[in-house]
Amino acid sequence: MKAGENEGATLRHDYVVREWLGPIEVPGKLEKTVALQADWKAGDLGVAAFVQDGPTLLQATALAGCIR
Repeated sequence: MKAGENEGATLRHDYVVREWLGPIEVPGKLEKTVALQADWKAGDLGVAAFVQDGPTLLQATALAGCIR
C-alpha cells in the first residue's frame, strides 16, 4: 500500500475496497463510473453491495465488474 493506515503493507486479503459509495436511501438508484488506476488488474475487479435496516444486514451480493 502506498498510503493510508496500511502504508508500506502488502495486503493478502481476498478483496480490497477501492471505493466506497453510500449510504443510498431506499428507494434509490445509483450509476457510478470509476476511473481505473494503471496498477489495478481489471479482470480481478468486482462490485459488492449490501442492504441494511439499521444495524440488521438484510441482503448482500457480489458480482464481477463491468469493464468497458
